[in-house]
Parts: sequence; structure tokens; C-alpha cells
Amino acid sequence: MCTRCNIEAETPLHISTRCGPAQEVWRQVNLEWTLSGNHEDYWSWFTHLMRSSDTHACFTIAITIWGLCLVRELKEFRAKLPEARITMKQSWTPPTDPMLKLNFDTAFHAQSRQSSSGFVVRNAQGQVLGSGMVRNNFVSDPFMGEMLACLDGLRFATDMGFKNLVVEGDSRSTIVRITEMGRDRSAIGVYVEVIKQRARMFDKIIFRSVDRNANRVAHILAKARSTFNEDRFWVEDVPDMAVLVVKADCPIPVAPD
Repeated sequence: MCTRCNIEAETPLHISTRCGPAQEVWRQVNLEWTLSGNHEDYWSWFTHLMRSSDTHACFTIAITIWGLCLVRELKEFRAKLPEARITMKQSWTPPTDPMLKLNFDTAFHAQSRQSSSGFVVRNAQGQVLGSGMVRNNFVSDPFMGEMLACLDGLRFATDMGFKNLVVEGDSRSTIVRITEMGRDRSAIGVYVEVIKQRARMFDKIIFRSVDRNANRVAHILAKARSTFNEDRFWVEDVPDMAVLVVKADCPIPVAPD
């Protein structure tokens, strides 16, 4: 059934000639005569118009039909868009036992050529096992800052004795470079290789790129490093500015077995 007039089936002929809004369009472009005749299908109607019209009229008719179809497609697209946005919006999800999850992020400061790393480790119940923030000097760009943030998080995880880790960051290019096979010979290849060497210290490790909405705690920690005079680390905790986001990420923690 036609979604605009709800009178007839939504066939190509109905969309182009019989639907009320379409008929109004033909009147507006002074081509109401195209609606005359008793045509059984779209192609017989369209062929009749092309054969009985001059070049200018054919062009106008074709553009009008294209516009009518485009309006329909846009309407269908907009109707689906909210659902698509919900699907695309990604939130933090807990790992599956026995894996832990490390989220990392960076805040790059171009003028001082420094970056701030933020990272947090949580378990399958969404409980924080540790977090930290670290400042790095002589950082050339945000991409280098992301590499250092990942490395800082991995160092923290190994110092804490964690063995099974899912590592998530919101820089897809960073994750791609880390997971690529072979040696990275780019300007920051040395950091990629150091991360790969550190990764071998875990029994199991998985790298994933995620949406920023799934990386909010690490982002807050990276931004907050500038408010502290020195690097800070927390065991089974996060600083006050990140507490509410941790709770929002996992509002109903699952009790451990």
C-alpha cells in the first residue's frame, strides 16, 4: 500500500502518476497532460511520453520522474535513520571471563608537544581493577600519543600481573597498525614493535577498535592528567571525575561467582 496516500498499491505507475502528491507535482511543472490516458503499466506510460514529446519536454519529464522517486527514497531512508543511529552507537561492554578489558585513550597537546595517557582495566562484572594517567613528552602528533597510551596501559596491566586482556581504543588506525603482520617501518614503527613485544607477555591478548562512546572512562582520565602534577595510578578504583561514567557503563554489575 502506498505510504503517502494509502489508497493503492505502491507500484511505479502509482508513484509517478496516480498518487495525489505526484499529480500535484506534474501540475506545478505544467505537465498535467502527462496524466491523461489509460495505461496499464509504468513502461507503456513512460514510452508513450517519450515518443510524443520533444527533446525539452522529455528532459523535463525525466527530471520530474527522478525527483518523485528520490523523494520516496529519502522518506524511506529518514524513516530508517533513527534505528541506524541506535545500531551504530556503541557502548562499553564487559569482557567474558577470564578476560579483562583495558581501555586506553590520549589527549594531545600540540603547543607543548606532550600527550596524556588515560587507561582503565575492568573485569567481566564491570568492576574496576585499576586505572591510571601518564604524561609523555616530545610527542609529535596525536597518532604517536595513541601509541604511547596503549603502551602505558599495557605496562600497567603487566605490572598488575594481568594475563588475559582485551585492549580497546577509539583510534582505528592505531589498532590496525598494531595488529598488522610484519614489521612496521614507518616513523612510529618503533612504538608498534614495542607494543607487540609487550603483548607477548600475556597469555591471551585481543586488540579492538571501538566507538568513542565505548571509551569514555579512558578519555576522561587522559583529559584529567593536566589537573595533576604527576602521573597517578589507582588500584581497584578510578578518580572522582570518572566514577559516574564507570557506573553508567555498567549500571547493574553482575555479582562474581
